[in-house]
Amino acid sequence: MDLILDTVQQRDQTDLIEMVEALDGLRESSPRQADAMEARYFSQMSVEEIAHHLDIGPATVKRDLKLATAKMAVLLGR
Repeated sequence: MDLILDTVQQRDQTDLIEMVEALDGLRESSPRQADAMEARYFSQMSVEEIAHHLDIGPATVKRDLKLATAKMAVLLGR
């Protein structure tokens, strides 16, 4: 059981490192999209909270998250 937990934890750490690196890559080309992704997935903010935080409309947040998700998939090779 400990071996399984260790393997899962190592995979989670690797996934997190890859996610942060991809987020950094996204930030280079689309800083606002990166901010929206970070707020959504690391701070678990709602669309409305992100809109308020970034001083943009909810529709813009939704569009940014959709575009950022596609870009992140490319950066992560998925």
